Amino acid sequence: MSTNWGGGHASPSATRLSAGARQSSLRESNLALVARTVCASSTPVSRAGVAARTAMTRSTVSRLVDDLVAAGVLAEIEPSSVTGPGRPATPLAPGTALAALGLQVN
Repeated sequence: MSTNWGGGHASPSATRLSAGARQSSLRESNLALVARTVCASSTPVSRAGVAARTAMTRSTVSRLVDDLVAAGVLAEIEPSSVTGPGRPATPLAPGTALAALGLQVN
């Protein structure tokens, strides 16, 4: 319960807490979105592909993918073939720690 300090504003500590909670919730939502994007793809997708499909920046996607790979939710696989100059994109696929259950209750 937050205290009203006059003027209809919550206390500064309550504001910081809710901002931190919002940040945590946003991160969890973004992690779920990245995982769903990779798992829903019929072919392996790169980090750049995930960024394009989710409208997130490449750096944000890269940090989230690193966390998901470390947790075993996603896996990096070898590129199928190298075409053209530059470093090939590393495809992503569902990892071994990923499990899903779907239920429909009528």
